[in-house]
Amino acid sequence: MSLAGEEPLKLELDLVQHEENVVAAKFTDLQQGRQALRTFLFNSDKIKYPQPISRRYFIKFLLILSFSV
Repeated sequence: MSLAGEEPLKLELDLVQHEENVVAAKFTDLQQGRQALRTFLFNSDKIKYPQPISRRYFIKFLLILSFSV
């Protein structure tokens, strides 16, 4: 996987659930690409929602990004 001009990342995923065109998976090994993925997701969210985000939303966002490896 390559993120917006970054070096390619190797992601290992465990399938959790799938239905038609939707797949839920858990990252199993993300040591080298962890920060690159966090930066990419944060910047993507910043572009999509340019207004400042509330503290409550930011805490939820950080919890989502706290991957258990």
